[in-house]
Amino acid sequence: MTDAFRILVTDRNRHVRDFLKRELGREGYEVILARDGTDLIRLLNSHDRCDLLVLDTEIAFGCSLALIESLVARRPALPIVIHSFAAEQEDPEVVRHAAALVTKGGNAERLKAAVAGVLAQVYPGRGSRRDGADR
Repeated sequence: MTDAFRILVTDRNRHVRDFLKRELGREGYEVILARDGTDLIRLLNSHDRCDLLVLDTEIAFGCSLALIESLVARRPALPIVIHSFAAEQEDPEVVRHAAALVTKGGNAERLKAAVAGVLAQVYPGRGSRRDGADR
């Protein structure tokens, strides 16, 4: 059994989803992909454990405040990292539920740093690598 963190990445763009899966996978995370709000809810309901959600707020079937509040009600301890083109312009009511905001850009380094920071804060002492060892 692996102790790798399980991250659910939700993004409207298949290429971005695949890129983030590859990049976060290289960091030792187990990555699950969702393409829209419906897929997101289905995956959260079907997986026993999800340690963090990376969320594009422009996904199909809306990333409204109602969806965010539904996610929080289902999984109150699930940290959410909002990953969007205009993260700083997000709805303040949506942002208050986020553990971090990351603006999409040319590389994934900012997102990987935010994910690692949130995971370290929420799950202190737990390793992030597949082998369970910290870097």
